[in-house]
Amino acid sequence: MKSINFKRRDIAVTESASEPKKVPKKPMNWDRLIYFLILSVILFFIVRYFVNNTFYIEAVGQVRFQNVKFRNTADSRIMEFHKGAGDEVKVGDSLFTYIDADQYGEMNLGFSLEGTYSTIQAKETKQSWIEREMYELEKDISIKQSMLNENQKLISFYTNQAKNIEEQVILDVVPKSEYTNTIDRRNRLIAENSATAAEIKIYEQQLKSLNSKLDLANEMGLSAQGNSKSGTNLDSLRKVFKSPMEGTITELYKSEFEVALKSENILSIHKPENVFIKAFFNQEDLKELRENDVVTLEFPDGTKSEGYIKKFYFSTYLIPVEFQNRYDPPTRTLSADIYPVNTEDLKKWRKFYKMRVTITKGKF
Repeated sequence: MKSINFKRRDIAVTESASEPKKVPKKPMNWDRLIYFLILSVILFFIVRYFVNNTFYIEAVGQVRFQNVKFRNTADSRIMEFHKGAGDEVKVGDSLFTYIDADQYGEMNLGFSLEGTYSTIQAKETKQSWIEREMYELEKDISIKQSMLNENQKLISFYTNQAKNIEEQVILDVVPKSEYTNTIDRRNRLIAENSATAAEIKIYEQQLKSLNSKLDLANEMGLSAQGNSKSGTNLDSLRKVFKSPMEGTITELYKSEFEVALKSENILSIHKPENVFIKAFFNQEDLKELRENDVVTLEFPDGTKSEGYIKKFYFSTYLIPVEFQNRYDPPTRTLSADIYPVNTEDLKKWRKFYKMRVTITKGKF
């Protein structure tokens, strides 16, 4: 018997043939993507290196000031600073107060056989110094005396113990070495006490000497007060150092109440227009560099500025240690001074004192 479902089979075949086939999606090839990213980064740096070396000169530099350092004409003791580092000063501003010092660095008290006297401030300073020394000596004497008393107690103890041990040695109860050790301990303490007593005697002599100096200083103070009441100016020895120039104080080399010899710097001042950049170029870049060439400067905070090469130095210079690679041999470079194209940039340059600056110049 024949099947009557032939039409249904044909229809099913026709419908299945007319439906589009679904193509499965290919998974993302992450390895290939990472490979192309790494290759792109490498190519970028290769191209950048080629461009920088072909079309640009790059160097390092350091912002510096031309400081004027000030010294006193004679040895002196700084009493007070009226200005600090970073302060602006004008001509005639008071920088610091000082008093002339003697060859030992002490403040010149000014008294002599003729009866001249110094200021009350100098007298008080010497008094306080003597009192501090006397306090230290009294404290040392007290400590030494306490040690002396403790050692004396131990000496008495070892003396009594030695007598008891001696009797036991005679009876062969303890060995003789124990008696000998006790006697040695006692003798060491006796020697130590002798040295301590000698030190106390020296301290007492020094204390007596300082006491007499303190009495003399007190007498000087009374005389000085009498002179001040009679109209004598006791502050005449306090002198003020005034600024001979306008600028900014960059550094204080001394502290208040510190002695400043005439060969030592006290402070330094720079003018705003004295800011410049010390540049260090590779020697092979000499053919591309000329005076008055304009360069681009990039500072540590990312800001940029323009400067011009004012002058070159004849000799080569070692690149500063902070710019030198750790394991590379020392490099000698061409040195040049760079000044700003716009004087308004000086204020911006000043805040980067002694910091690294990247210098770029086009070759063409």
